[in-house]
Amino acid sequence: MHWQQHDKPTPLPVQALDHATGYLMAAAVLTGLQQRVENGNGSQARLSLARTAQLLQQHRYAPGSTQTGITAEVKDNLPMLELTPWGLGIRLRAAAYLPGTPFLCATPGCLPGTDPASW
Repeated sequence: MHWQQHDKPTPLPVQALDHATGYLMAAAVLTGLQQRVENGNGSQARLSLARTAQLLQQHRYAPGSTQTGITAEVKDNLPMLELTPWGLGIRLRAAAYLPGTPFLCATPGCLPGTDPASW
């Protein structure tokens, strides 16, 4: 709300909390599966968007870093271009990956709100 100077909640341009919490959830699942294989034990994880926000705010930059923002680098991009409603686009690499597995997107970029919700 403060960022957009609005009196009501406003969506952010990047859903950092959703993405970061999703990566934490995936890491918890993989850790739980590893624990199951090694020890035969089950596992449980509790995650929240609010806790992820707190973690992101507490750890803004690496110690001693002079970085003051996010800088795009070519190495962060996937090697192919994509046709979107806005023209040619570039997808970023995933923050995490499994070696030997390709990063494939099921659908091209589209205008917000044009796809029906489905599970």
